[in-house]
Amino acid sequence: MNVVLMGMRGCGKSTVGPVLAGALPADGQFGHPAVFVDLDERTPRVLGKQSVGEAFAMLGERAFREGEALALSECLREDCQVLALGGGTPTASNACAQLISSQSEGRAKIVYLRASGALLQARLRQDPNLHLRPSLTGLDPVSEAPILLAQREPIYIKLADVIVSVEGRTPHEIAEEIVRRLR
Repeated sequence: MNVVLMGMRGCGKSTVGPVLAGALPADGQFGHPAVFVDLDERTPRVLGKQSVGEAFAMLGERAFREGEALALSECLREDCQVLALGGGTPTASNACAQLISSQSEGRAKIVYLRASGALLQARLRQDPNLHLRPSLTGLDPVSEAPILLAQREPIYIKLADVIVSVEGRTPHEIAEEIVRRLR
């Protein structure tokens, strides 16, 4: 069993993920402690690049999404993980199909970390690595956040087994709610 975290960039997947991995019980579905895996770290390696930004800039979005789907496939073959997806991962048809397949086979539970456009923008403004995040619309990453959220949220909601609001909550509170709701 894997727990897959999805949501927009800035919603807290990479922050909540390690906390959640440590909070999941090492019994029942997991059998041993879960490990945290960030797809945004795996994907560039699959593509032979240093970062998501470099992969996007050098290869373009289509090639990036193909590499992301390949990295996702590798990750979903492993077990006992908390896997943080890239914000756009569920929008790629091959990636979406893989997630649905893992879900239907009982190998993955998908959690949508839901944040408002205003919260996403506030968090992105404070991100020291904002310059490394690729633009997907031609706008800067802060300005495009609410636009992408409006496009992606229906996909996130459709895929999610659990939806957890991150508004005004600590990573530990979010992780506790996820563990409680997955039981």
